[in-house]
Amino acid sequence: MAVTGSTDHITSLDLKYSRDAGNGIALANFIPNLSDPTYVDLTIRYADGVTEETGIHNMIAFGGRSIWHLAIGSNWT
Repeated sequence: MAVTGSTDHITSLDLKYSRDAGNGIALANFIPNLSDPTYVDLTIRYADGVTEETGIHNMIAFGGRSIWHLAIGSNWT
């Protein structure tokens, strides 16, 4: 997972196809992992049809607190 500082929100710099978001509404699908409750697949489909796939990890799986983090710049999915 990428560490982008102490910010607690996602910015356009974090998403590969963020400039496509300006073309309309984006749809985000969260798909729970039945074999790992600390990971959720995330697919973002932008209005122009571009799709970005990533995931969300609960930091409890890494010995941390129960806080969810977006997997940025990773092939963990």
